[in-house]
Amino acid sequence: VNPPIPERSSREPALPENMDVAEIPWNSRRRGCDLGSMRLLVFTFVALASFAALNPLQEASRHLSAVPARDRLAKRSPSTTRTPLRSSRAEEGTVMTPKRLKISKKEPISSDFQDDDEDDDDIDDDIDDDEDEDDDDDDFYQDMSEFDDTPVRFKDVDGDRILFKLGKKGQLSEYVNGVLEVKTVKQLSYDSKSGTVYDECGNFVVPKAYRKLILQDIVRLTNLAYPPVKLYGFDRYVKEEAIEDDIPVLNHDQIQAAIKNEQERIKNATKAVEGMQKLVGKWKKQLGDEEKDRQGDALPTWQKIHLMASIKRRKKDIDNLESDIKAMEKARSYMEETVTLYKLDLNETLAGPKVPEISECRTVVVAPPKDGNWPMNPLHTGHAERSETPNSFTVTIAAPGMTEEDVRVSIKDNTLLIKAAIQQILDGGSCIQTIDREFSLPINADAAKVKASFSGGNLVVEIPKLNALPPNEEKSIPIAVHKKESQAGDANKGGKK
Repeated sequence: VNPPIPERSSREPALPENMDVAEIPWNSRRRGCDLGSMRLLVFTFVALASFAALNPLQEASRHLSAVPARDRLAKRSPSTTRTPLRSSRAEEGTVMTPKRLKISKKEPISSDFQDDDEDDDDIDDDIDDDEDEDDDDDDFYQDMSEFDDTPVRFKDVDGDRILFKLGKKGQLSEYVNGVLEVKTVKQLSYDSKSGTVYDECGNFVVPKAYRKLILQDIVRLTNLAYPPVKLYGFDRYVKEEAIEDDIPVLNHDQIQAAIKNEQERIKNATKAVEGMQKLVGKWKKQLGDEEKDRQGDALPTWQKIHLMASIKRRKKDIDNLESDIKAMEKARSYMEETVTLYKLDLNETLAGPKVPEISECRTVVVAPPKDGNWPMNPLHTGHAERSETPNSFTVTIAAPGMTEEDVRVSIKDNTLLIKAAIQQILDGGSCIQTIDREFSLPINADAAKVKASFSGGNLVVEIPKLNALPPNEEKSIPIAVHKKESQAGDANKGGKK
């Protein structure tokens, strides 16, 4: 039922004569009421109210974006602020140091920005999204409570520093022994005095989630180290345990078992390298096929884009696999060197005590009696000295206590014979001294001109040489020239012609 129609004022336009009152809309029949104007007023009021409410948040957003992330973290309450990993504790050597701390969406905002929680969460979301875009390649970020700073102890055989290269996510990528400069994001070094592995800031601090994997990588890499890394116990290889200074020596059976183990590892490494090389060849073939397909004109654009992404992934996988092959070949060379060291140790265990060799037939050198420190016995004789000059041979024999009458010198069968005998009566007995020596004369000795003399207890026999020149005399010898028979024969043939 329609309500009663109000009286029309003089300002309102008159209705058409052929229009019924019931056909007029209700909102047009109300006095002074326009629905469009009402909606415009409501919308304007809501917009002004929203703008007045958002103005403080916009000022806060501008202020927050102008403040560095480090200052933003400082404005948080102490109960909710996370300790930055690049803090002053790094000087003490107990903290790992990623570049900066990532703002968490779940952390409450301090009282300075708690006017509107929902709007602040949106601002933090925008900030996090911007930082995520810039930090895709940065290191991972962790809370300090998620790190484990338990030290790990190792011992190197030669006392060198052991260095490890860590990747951006904490995994070990390479082992270096004895090199002090490593260009990497993080660096672990080994102190031979304390036996602790350190990072670039001090102690060895790793995330709890990655600790087991990182220690397994360290054990694997140090097992391939050269010189080898020893641990406490009957094993060359390092483990996660305390190491003492006294390392027992491996016995024969243990060395043989270690050699067998290393040879098995070398065999497995060879099989792994061959398998990876086959896989690389297969992937390269697939890569070539995909590149040919992408260059064809029959494929649609979306499929070419898909092939381009697949080719990029394939090239990356091939590069990674080739680097793994190089690492495995390097590890295999370390294993072979370790086997060589084990064999050297095995030879040392097999070798007995070294005793100098003594020949069954040997010559004992006796010093002349006159060079001794004992008193000269006048009856001791027999020492002989031989010498040679350009014109003669000389033999000198010591004969103390004798005279020329006691000595006899003769030549027989080109042999010089010297014999002598003397007897002396002493207190409580007697002493007999004899000389019986024979010397073979050289071919050029003139036996007919041998001379003997006795002086100062020494017998001197001089044997001149045959055809010897007088002292300090030089004789010129002519050189005869003989013609060769071959030259004479050629001359005869030439005469016949």
